[in-house]
Amino acid sequence: MNDLRSIREQRKLTQEDLSSLSGLPQSHLSALENGRFLPNKKTRKRVEQIVGHYSIDWQQTVTGDKDYITRQLVELINLQVEGVQERIGHVKRVLQTIEQNLKTLENDK
Repeated sequence: MNDLRSIREQRKLTQEDLSSLSGLPQSHLSALENGRFLPNKKTRKRVEQIVGHYSIDWQQTVTGDKDYITRQLVELINLQVEGVQERIGHVKRVLQTIEQNLKTLENDK
């Protein structure tokens, strides 16, 4: 495999080692390895130079953790559903207010 974690481990480097050598925070390297985002060109070059590997499959790194991607998609869907539920709640309150106003108008006749 040519993903970052595999190459780093082949070189017998820990994330902390790579962090020290690259100047990147260990948390940043962890996020890269776990596919949370793709690195910019400067970061890619820096990491590739240090590990001595210029064919890291960054796309594989990002898509490699399918469970993480699935969790992120589920979280996004849940946020969308919550937003829709809030809007539905607002519409229901507006309709209740309109209904009350109509009843008041009928009673005033």
